[in-house]
Amino acid sequence: WLDQGAAGWRMDVAPWVPDDFWREWRSAIRAHRPDALTVAETWFDASKFLLGDMFDSTMNYIFRNAVLEYAGGADARLMYGHLEWLREAYPPQALYALMNLLSTHDQARSLHVLGDHGPETDPVTRALAKRRLLLAMLLQMSYPGSPAIFYADEVGVTGGDDPYNRVTYPWADRGGEPDLAMLEQVRGLTRMRQEHAVLRRGSLEAPLYLDEHLIVLLRRLGDQIAIVVTNNSESEQKLVLELPEDLSEVGLRDVLAGQDFDVAKRRLALKVPALSGRVLVGSR
Repeated sequence: WLDQGAAGWRMDVAPWVPDDFWREWRSAIRAHRPDALTVAETWFDASKFLLGDMFDSTMNYIFRNAVLEYAGGADARLMYGHLEWLREAYPPQALYALMNLLSTHDQARSLHVLGDHGPETDPVTRALAKRRLLLAMLLQMSYPGSPAIFYADEVGVTGGDDPYNRVTYPWADRGGEPDLAMLEQVRGLTRMRQEHAVLRRGSLEAPLYLDEHLIVLLRRLGDQIAIVVTNNSESEQKLVLELPEDLSEVGLRDVLAGQDFDVAKRRLALKVPALSGRVLVGSR
């Protein structure tokens, strides 16, 4: 399959296969094609698989669970602890290769988790669930790793546990009704990540700020910086940030809203939209 053009392998139920098998398997893959990617399926701590002798990456269910809880309204101070644990426990090369997913073929779709349970769901609840999913995707597209979109999440498809999470794509020419407005919003988030290398490869440290609703992350790549602010409250939040000393005078642009901000004496005042966020990009 590698000779036919496959980029690598995602291997099922890795924890239930002997470690020695995975070590031999990785050696065989590397001997045949050194740049082939190896991804494990794990649902919990994958540290032992990411030490260089078994896998390059894993399906990041820890990320999924934490981000969906946050998007659903959980206290950011509690939720972000799980992501901070990943940053501290996983080798950097693995952290930047993690398969950061929100929905999969083995779990209820994200929209279902966030409140959209199908035709019986009232329009207000369905619209709220979509806003919450877009918030989760904002975090997904601005966090280290490799974002993975489960087909049709981008057009508002919902579904509970297997087999309802595996429904077909709602092709318009086959009578389906894809949410094209949501699709454009998701495209905007993916385009944002593609256009700003700092969101793909930039460093990540402990949060600049956390409270019940807000998460503020600072990422750096050379002279480029990105400040990512998310808000899981249903109301706008106000915030005054004190930035590191080397960012005492810097110009920033919100690449989501097209709005410019100036930092003076390390202070940055922000209004953060409800169930959304800001991604401020600039240069030192």
